Amino acid sequence: GGAFGPGVAAGQTASPKKNTAAANVKDLGLWGNGGTCAVKSDGLIDCWGVSWTVSANGHTTSLEMAAGWDHYCVLEVGGQIWCAGTCSHGQCGQIRFTGNGHIFMQGLQIGYTALKTSHKNTCAVGWDGYPYCLGSNDNRQVDMYNPGSGWCADNDCFDTPHKMPGVNRVADIGSSGDSSCMLQVGTGSVVCQNGFNIYGVC
Repeated sequence: GGAFGPGVAAGQTASPKKNTAAANVKDLGLWGNGGTCAVKSDGLIDCWGVSWTVSANGHTTSLEMAAGWDHYCVLEVGGQIWCAGTCSHGQCGQIRFTGNGHIFMQGLQIGYTALKTSHKNTCAVGWDGYPYCLGSNDNRQVDMYNPGSGWCADNDCFDTPHKMPGVNRVADIGSSGDSSCMLQVGTGSVVCQNGFNIYGVC
């Protein structure tokens, strides 16, 4: 409970609740496990309703936030991404649990311009315009041809940012639990990837 802010009990969802603790917010991330995080206009981060303490570790240049089921990631002004939470699918990189700390995404020496997460993946658009994802590849939502490594909960995953093969430059990217979709530059067309096309999402 507590995802609606202090003093708002679980189950009180009949009407929208204003969270008076959050002000000057420019971006939000909603955790699947019941928490909410906000990037404020001063670049600081506030979180509430989560089951463990989240720390922004002094970062004051946060630009965009995305949250999965039990992890969240933040895109900073300089193009770096850092993540925190429980990361059993490799979606935070080469670590399974960050505690109340954070880790920077490693393995790609370029910055990013857009950020999306799902409960098993973290995806971003690099400064080179190409899409990169890490995390679960159980439905081939990251790479149709290469399953990835085998240490994570799904056996198939990438724990470093993986450039999605066969995809041209993109303007934006979206990630769900089983698929990745991208808005291509210039054409306005949407390309989706899911090796098994579960539920017809692609």
